[in-house]
Amino acid sequence: MTMWVWRLSPEVDYYTNAAQMQFDEQFFRQSTHPTLQRIANCDFSATNPGDVRTWLINEIFNQQKLRQGWGGIDLDLNLPEAIWIRNWQLIDPNMAPLANVQLRYRLLIRMLNISIGDTIFLPRVGDNQLSSHHFTVVTAAGSYDFENRSNEDMYWKQDFTHVIPLEGNLTRTFLYSPQTLTAGVFGAPFIAAVVRVPDSAFRGFDGFLLNHNYPFRRY
Repeated sequence: MTMWVWRLSPEVDYYTNAAQMQFDEQFFRQSTHPTLQRIANCDFSATNPGDVRTWLINEIFNQQKLRQGWGGIDLDLNLPEAIWIRNWQLIDPNMAPLANVQLRYRLLIRMLNISIGDTIFLPRVGDNQLSSHHFTVVTAAGSYDFENRSNEDMYWKQDFTHVIPLEGNLTRTFLYSPQTLTAGVFGAPFIAAVVRVPDSAFRGFDGFLLNHNYPFRRY
């Protein structure tokens, strides 16, 4: 069993930009490609600030699903890199540079190494809310799942197809403190979306879990 630090998807504010949503809508609705036409039927309304993160946190606490973005139609992380990148480029209205897409893929595929029983730390996630004073600990109930969300009405909800299922009775929230873990523990190297903890004793993770009777295995 392994430990991970997981950050909520960084691109959620993208969907609050009304001009960007109009641009995306035009991109999809002008296309004759069948995949893009499927997306064109969505509601492209911009969200309010915080709405997407609120939804992501609700998925953790109420649906036992830990989600990342950079998903969508035909973007299962089990696909070979070249095919995944080709599929991403097809549906990307902004034509991100190849190097950026490669980097995102190589970060996301770390999810394929998460196994049942792994411990995952979520910085800045409070009890069913975003919080700069809390972190949450969860346990994986299974391995990576690609969730087909192509039937979602809202455009932004189609993005969060990368899922780790969670053990519902092992979702626990803590205040940052010297008696638990401080916010600084989650600094570098834990900046990317998904990062493996080098070993269970790193920065006192194992001691914290032992002290709070949270089940885990050392490695």
